[in-house]
Amino acid sequence: MADLRRETNEHKAAKVRAKGLRWELVPLHLAVVERADRRSLLVTIGWNDDEQHYNVVAQEIGHKKDAQSVFNDHSHAAIGMPDNELEAKLLARDYAAAWLEGKTTAERCDCPPIDRRALLGPGGCGKTTALRVIAGFERPERGSVEIGGRLVAAPGTHVPPEQRRVGMVFQDYALFPHLTVAKNVAFGIQRGPERRAEVSRVLSTVGLTGLESRMPHELSGGQQQRVALARALAPKPDVILLDEPFSNLDAGLRAQVRSEVKQILRATGTTAIFVTHDQDEALFMGDLVAVMNAGRVEQVDSPEALFHTPRSRFAAEFMGQADFLPATAGPEGLTTEIGVAPSVNGHATGARGDVMMRPDDLAIARSDDGSARIVGAVFQGIHTLYEIALPSGRTVHALQQHNVVFELGTAVEIRLEPGHPLVFFPEDAADSEPGSSD
Repeated sequence: MADLRRETNEHKAAKVRAKGLRWELVPLHLAVVERADRRSLLVTIGWNDDEQHYNVVAQEIGHKKDAQSVFNDHSHAAIGMPDNELEAKLLARDYAAAWLEGKTTAERCDCPPIDRRALLGPGGCGKTTALRVIAGFERPERGSVEIGGRLVAAPGTHVPPEQRRVGMVFQDYALFPHLTVAKNVAFGIQRGPERRAEVSRVLSTVGLTGLESRMPHELSGGQQQRVALARALAPKPDVILLDEPFSNLDAGLRAQVRSEVKQILRATGTTAIFVTHDQDEALFMGDLVAVMNAGRVEQVDSPEALFHTPRSRFAAEFMGQADFLPATAGPEGLTTEIGVAPSVNGHATGARGDVMMRPDDLAIARSDDGSARIVGAVFQGIHTLYEIALPSGRTVHALQQHNVVFELGTAVEIRLEPGHPLVFFPEDAADSEPGSSD
């Protein structure tokens, strides 16, 4: 790390001037970029000796003087894990430059081998465009793309799609209607004596042995999906990209096929990036889930961490039903109008903001003296989701077992009983990094 620090001190000025950035070092060799609105971005580069890669992390902060406390609080977000020093510096520089200009930036999305990464977001947020950039159908305006350690896209560099060792499963499967199952799968395999055996092997992997001579129109939706997957897997790609692959299936078949696809990807040891707008599919398919909003990746985390500790209100709401109530930090925790959440970590007594809660964090009970009222109910099979109006006029939601029934207008007592830490969004943090309670 000594060499990295020395190089940074000697050469950072020239590199930064090229981007027009104001850049300075603070304790622990953190870099801070300050914008005209007085907001600052903290960026640091560190070396992970155990895993042998660099960590590039960034955090938007209120003022550059807060950099040290933010770093010590470990609330910064990783934006890349490059394995060489130059790439780490370029990543940090490009990220800071895009942030300074108020533009979105292509977040780094490292996929280690045998990893399934789900890219989740609403329609029009850039999910499919991200896949097309990886596949080579689009050229990125900035940043770079590496596949298997090989640079395939960067300023002045563009490896064509057919040379990237990428398989792709399209939303509509894109099977050749005039070719049999076997010929569809064989399309991406080089001609040779092993071609027929390879087709048989891949069809066996996806459970379609015996259907080699069928035409696409003779197959069910689930079988067509597996043919498309087999065709993508046949050339043994370094990564396979799946663009909303289950959207054309009915609900019952969708659950079955996505389970089959997950098992196939696991069995073949194929790295995959899966795009969807469906939260349930993302949580089921992804070892890691990236939430995307307006062209920007807001958070990359495990499904559990993303659901319980979202870093933005958008991520919180997109990952499922979420309610927010005003809260004040105190010695006992977060005080709200319906109870006290577990104690706050990293927030001074008296700090104000909103606490996020899920429907299963609340307990309700019928009470003639209750000040809350049932104003809505949605039957969901094994559960009913109730909407409850509070004395303040705000509404929250609570899950109850299907056999616990409340009529509309019923007076209830409501309590905050999460049994786990809750996420707190301070007033002065806008929609960026929240704090979480202990």
